[in-house]
Amino acid sequence: MTVLDNGRLVTGGDDGTIRVWRRNGEVSVVMAGHSGAVLSLVTLPTGEIASGGADKTIKTWANGQCLATLQGHVRIAHFFFCRLFPICFCSVALFVFFLSELLELTKRAQRSSSSK
Repeated sequence: MTVLDNGRLVTGGDDGTIRVWRRNGEVSVVMAGHSGAVLSLVTLPTGEIASGGADKTIKTWANGQCLATLQGHVRIAHFFFCRLFPICFCSVALFVFFLSELLELTKRAQRSSSSK
C-alpha cells in the first residue's frame, strides 16, 4: 500500500491489479498490468506509482496507465522505501534502481506517448 499526495490510498492485489481508493471507500481507478500478485507499491516524488510483482516485473504508472515495465528479476520483485529513493530487491539477484533511473524511464515513456 502507498498513499498519494491527495491522501488517496493505493493498494495492490493478488489479481494483478492496482486500485486507487477515494476517501469514502469507493474505487476511483483500477490499473491492470501485472500477470501475478502486486506485492509492492511506492509513490514517486513526481506523483507516479511504481509497483513490483510476482510476475518478476516493476512497472511505473501515471493517470491510470502503465508508463514503463522493467524486467530482469529471476524471482519476485519487492520494494522497501527510503525517503530518498526506492530500492528494489529479490532473493536471488539484487537490483538497485535509483530514483533518477526510474524517473528517466518514466520521462522517456511520456515523451514517446506524447509524440504519437
